[in-house]
Amino acid sequence: GRGCCPPQALVRGSEQVFDSLHKNAHLELLFPCGALDLAPKLTAGRRGLNERIYSPMATEIPSRFEDIRKIFDHLPGPDLGAASLVAQREAQLTKPAGSLGRLEEITSWMAKWQGSATPRADHPRVAVFAANHGVCDQGVSAFPQAVTAQMVANFVNQGAAVNQLCALVDADLRVFEMQLEQPTKDFSLEPVMSEEECAHAIAYGMMAVDEEIDLLCLGEMGIGNTTSAAALALSLFGGTAADWTGAGTGVAGSDLQRKTDVVQRS
Repeated sequence: GRGCCPPQALVRGSEQVFDSLHKNAHLELLFPCGALDLAPKLTAGRRGLNERIYSPMATEIPSRFEDIRKIFDHLPGPDLGAASLVAQREAQLTKPAGSLGRLEEITSWMAKWQGSATPRADHPRVAVFAANHGVCDQGVSAFPQAVTAQMVANFVNQGAAVNQLCALVDADLRVFEMQLEQPTKDFSLEPVMSEEECAHAIAYGMMAVDEEIDLLCLGEMGIGNTTSAAALALSLFGGTAADWTGAGTGVAGSDLQRKTDVVQRS
């Protein structure tokens, strides 16, 4: 989104809090239960078919939102000068102004956040975070939570749509398991995480970034994810639950109404 920043900035900023992490191709990533094993369970194929599943180990990690907020003090804003140089070059090309449509917007955006008048996408990465949601206990999905692990296996076996998209553009694909065997709590009944758990999860996600990449695409999957997303959107942006709640895995009729009610009362 428009609020993101270059991978390099995320890594530099996070060093202020997580200075014990090693910056290399196998970063010591973080998780609510501790640091992650540097060695992936699986590494397959050339770049574009390079799925890595990380599992937690134990170590002391930051436990407060204040620790996370410190990172933001060290993050740069967009490089408007780089974007201006891109616009100047666009004006010199032999083509009608704006004829490349969204591509011109994308190159300008990349120039701002890479801090370069010649933005590149030589090493794109797709990071998918897989998790299970306790709210599934309310019957909000057409499928059981076991499907989340099955879908992760599908990523590993190169059978998902994202595998094909990554292969097409020669992008890394890294899949991060967020303790599938321990779903979050049911947010319709209680907070899904403690502050400590949430801070750890945020840190874990940030440390999925390293300096070797120049474009990062984020994704998530997990049964119950659209219910959680709808509740977050309702809380942040207002409206009604019906504005944000959709069919997800294909629920309809009374099942969709139950899902909507869960979001509304949460």
